[in-house]
Amino acid sequence: MAYESAHLSRFKARYNSTNDDNDLIFQLVRKGAKITPASATITIYKPGATTAVLGATAMTVSGTLMTYQIVTTTVANYPVGTGYRAHIIVTVGAVTYDEDVYFDVVQNVPSGRIGRDQLLALDERILGMDHAGDEDFSEVINAVWDEVQFDLETREIEGDQLLDNMIVDRHRLSVVARYLVLARILRPKGHTEDAKYYEDLYTTKMRQMLAGGIKFDVNQDQEEDDDQGNALTVRLVN
Repeated sequence: MAYESAHLSRFKARYNSTNDDNDLIFQLVRKGAKITPASATITIYKPGATTAVLGATAMTVSGTLMTYQIVTTTVANYPVGTGYRAHIIVTVGAVTYDEDVYFDVVQNVPSGRIGRDQLLALDERILGMDHAGDEDFSEVINAVWDEVQFDLETREIEGDQLLDNMIVDRHRLSVVARYLVLARILRPKGHTEDAKYYEDLYTTKMRQMLAGGIKFDVNQDQEEDDDQGNALTVRLVN
């Protein structure tokens, strides 16, 4: 990996889980530059509450990245909902920075299945088009998942109704997202027309996926329902 970066998209913690494969990852950026902290603490609050669910607890610091494993197995403290607030205090020398990060607790956390092999299978021209020394394209894929999640959470798919909480088949989603990854690889290399082709294909396939048979879990019971409705919030884990 050529450099370290964190997801920009809103974090989703798994309900009733140790989340040992789903760490909250935070990175402090000031004036466009990543800050390397000496230490960091995290305090967690329920929506609308001033009493902490988790008192100030040390985060794990590695380079510029700060991580914390949100353990939601005490389900009374972490019911499924949105808007949990993580108050993070970052110490750098004699200076401290305060940041509020919001996250959701959800039943379902779909994972991404795109890697270098799947991309090469579609377009072998990207062979050797490494991104800032990153030959497996992991940084580009990571960044694209942020874009895909944003698209999923803001897409109007039925009239004026905004359905931002949904279960999406991760296999279908990976097929669609590959096209956007290819576009993001090809465009900086001067393949503008090819990049536009993949961007248009991504838009078309995303629309087809959302309009064609996607099911929703209205009751938060992890069972797909036939009717569309407000259900599980998507989190893409790569």
